[in-house]
Amino acid sequence: MRRVGEELGARYVLEGNLRRVGDALRVTAQLVDADNGAILWTQKFDKPLADLAALQEELVSEVAGQLGVQVVRIEIERALRKPGNLTAWELLLRASSSSLQQTPETIRHGVDLARQAVALAPDYAAAHTQLAMTTSIAFWQLTGGRDAELRKEALEAARRALKLEPDNPSALAGAAQAFCAAGLWRDGISCAERAYQIAPDREASHTAMILVCIYFKRAQEALRHLDACDRLAPRGIAAHVRLIQRAGAHFMLGNYEQAMQATELALLFQPSFIFALKDIVIYLEKMERRAEAIEALAELRQSQPNMTLDDFERLHKGSLLAPDVALDMYETFATVWHAGEAAGALPSTAQ
Repeated sequence: MRRVGEELGARYVLEGNLRRVGDALRVTAQLVDADNGAILWTQKFDKPLADLAALQEELVSEVAGQLGVQVVRIEIERALRKPGNLTAWELLLRASSSSLQQTPETIRHGVDLARQAVALAPDYAAAHTQLAMTTSIAFWQLTGGRDAELRKEALEAARRALKLEPDNPSALAGAAQAFCAAGLWRDGISCAERAYQIAPDREASHTAMILVCIYFKRAQEALRHLDACDRLAPRGIAAHVRLIQRAGAHFMLGNYEQAMQATELALLFQPSFIFALKDIVIYLEKMERRAEAIEALAELRQSQPNMTLDDFERLHKGSLLAPDVALDMYETFATVWHAGEAAGALPSTAQ
């Protein structure tokens, strides 16, 4: 296995077998560390033999989706363990992992790491893409869209990534996020649609389209793109974010129970995910479960004692939902906040 890796210049090798089991085809695949032969991931895929042409396409897509997720996860773990002398690739993996935790501290840390990656490799499109994404997250979540310098940095990084690799779906998707966060929706939509046109079978392309669909209240279309992400990158590192987006789409459709279920699942992936914790309060209130909503808010305030109602208003404004939807969610959250305080059921918070 080590020789195969050396000859191919590969860190990982995918191996496996296939056999017929009755009227089905079973593919067993495993991802192996080429250096030491350790099995990093293994899974069986069973598909009916009825249509061989469709079967091959399905299997390739399913194996590739699982494989992509596992390799990124393993690479992130490897980068996080490395003590020093990080490459630009390792820095952007750390930046992605950090910013996806969605706390003020991890977002700021993600921005710092992405800046380091760009400084180390100024002609690396992926580094500029990561910088565009992390700075746009910081711009809308940490400052409520008020920091002109962060906005400028996000836009410059997005444009640099596109100049380096104009037809790269990941660069286009990252640029779409930065443009949308900056309020340049025409440019954002253009990048998202271009990514989807070039690579309709890439998670990044669907991710960009989800952003656009959520903002413009195209909820059913957003759910279709979310389904595609689940198929192409099952249980990926951004699974908790996708679940919150799924919940948002259901919220727009008035499906509060489904929104609640998706949010609870997001918390299994990321128990401290602030967007999920606050949205639980909103969905419970919408389902007329006020006492449970106040209880959920009390737990949220216990875990975030320094966050004020103004902080939560800023989070809603920075959610990239359609303005009227964001306002509805914030007003619902504020209603529970005031009701809980009036009842003396909430812990104190910073003033």
